[in-house]
Amino acid sequence: MPSVKCDHCQQRLYRSAGRINEANKYHWKQFCSPRCLSKSRIKRIELFCSNPLCNKGIAKREGDIKKVKLSFCSHACSATYNNYIRQKSIKLKKCRRVDCYNFVHGSRKETVYCSDDCAHIDRLGKTSYSPEKIVETIRAFFDHQGRIPTKNDLMYLYRPARKFFTTWNQAVISAGFDPNPVRFAKHFIANDGHPCDSLSEKIVDDWLYARKIPHEVKIKYPWNNGMSADFKVDKWWIELFGLCGQLKTYDGLLKVKLQKIKEYKLSLISIYLSDLFPVNKLEHKLKILKSPHPTTFRICGDEARGI
Repeated sequence: MPSVKCDHCQQRLYRSAGRINEANKYHWKQFCSPRCLSKSRIKRIELFCSNPLCNKGIAKREGDIKKVKLSFCSHACSATYNNYIRQKSIKLKKCRRVDCYNFVHGSRKETVYCSDDCAHIDRLGKTSYSPEKIVETIRAFFDHQGRIPTKNDLMYLYRPARKFFTTWNQAVISAGFDPNPVRFAKHFIANDGHPCDSLSEKIVDDWLYARKIPHEVKIKYPWNNGMSADFKVDKWWIELFGLCGQLKTYDGLLKVKLQKIKEYKLSLISIYLSDLFPVNKLEHKLKILKSPHPTTFRICGDEARGI
């Protein structure tokens, strides 16, 4: 039986003389298998991945090869190679802090810091504060306010305290006091014996007790759904919105509570953390309690905040 070469792999294949003559007459190509036929239709050039760690074989069209100088088998290989080349061109710069030996990548500034902590420590190295002055300030606050200061009360001392004592609580301990617990993590007892859910509630309760204003705590609202007000003075319902803007569930319940208060026409005084820290503004917020209490419906403080 006569034979002929495969037009793709050049291997010998045996066919009848009639089929060979017919293919020659019509100028047909002859292949040894469907696989060779399929490969012959691919008009691509065989290359190798430009990533030296990969070197995998790839096939690309001639037009695509002319557009780019390098060819990669995947995005991962391209990123690996380009990052390697980029790191060679980046100049490393030493951290500006004298006693830090870290380096910074690719910054246009002549002198830079490797982190915010290094920047704070280096800038505070020129501060006029000392450990003794920080301890003295904390004790003076306790003598004047009758409580241990939080970092929000003395925010200007927070960074110097971290520089000398590592943390704010360590500075409080060095001053001879037990540090404050997390603001909403522990119950407190006010000076009049009322239990408080937070330090903020204790501050409000002690303010009312020091001015001999009779008040009740945890008073249920007229509607029967379990909601209660933090304080109640005569006709006034006082709420401390300590988590406003921090939790979505809290804000959702807050809107429901305010709608009910308007529906029942209750007189409300709202207090926020900004009214307590860093400056105590209760004298302004609760001054209406010293005047005759009106019986008309009124909400103090909510309209200004857009609630």
